[in-house]
Amino acid sequence: MVFNLKRNKFTHLPIVIIVIISILGLFLIEKTKKLSPAANYALKFQAAQIMKESIKAIRNYRIENGITIDKITDPNLTGLIGEKWSPITTTLDNLSAKRTATNPDFAALLVYMFIKAGLKKGDVIAIGASGSFPSLILATLSAAKALDLKPITICSLGSSMWGANNPDLTWLDMERILYQRGLLNYRTVAASIGAGEDIGEGLTEEGKNLILSAIKRNQIPLIKEITLEESIKKRLKIYFENAKEDKIKLFVNIGGALANLGECSEALK
Repeated sequence: MVFNLKRNKFTHLPIVIIVIISILGLFLIEKTKKLSPAANYALKFQAAQIMKESIKAIRNYRIENGITIDKITDPNLTGLIGEKWSPITTTLDNLSAKRTATNPDFAALLVYMFIKAGLKKGDVIAIGASGSFPSLILATLSAAKALDLKPITICSLGSSMWGANNPDLTWLDMERILYQRGLLNYRTVAASIGAGEDIGEGLTEEGKNLILSAIKRNQIPLIKEITLEESIKKRLKIYFENAKEDKIKLFVNIGGALANLGECSEALK
């Protein structure tokens, strides 16, 4: 078999011309484009800055009080990443999710979502949170402050892995620090142990007592009903009592507290 290879007479000139035109086009685009801020940019930026300053305050508090920040699990030194396991840890979770949630831009995202939902200055929102994502509670409250909303927060202190599961630095402790330093305007109105039935089922007695101690030292009213159903009713009563004459415009769930999502299989979806 014989192959007859003839010299390719193809010229590179057309390719050169295309490249030159492309470069000139890119140059013109860069020179003539006009950047315009996104809608409500100032509010989004303000919320992100509140969260950023709050993270700094929590980090400084941990350093000042000898609460170690693990540089491996929390490489950005946010202070919002907890322990892999502690007596108040309720469930397994994903470390990368906890790291991602510490980005202050989540506060800006919450501003976008709140405005899209039609919220306006002075509107009341109910927040049901667990200790699993302190960063997302912070993002929500930072957005609420930027928009001048009125949040009513109820928190269960049990936390999944890597959340606010350090018994010496639960979400209530973080919130108190930020409130005292003027970074947040709000305090949680009531708290529960969390975990099974919202009363700590699955936790050791040590874990339950550590959570109760955290609630007591932060002077937050305790929710401790006999059944999950009663706990939900109690929470609803607290929300409406704190809203007073105002209508609650939105409910925000953070984490996987049973009292917020329920026990049915649909909750997992």
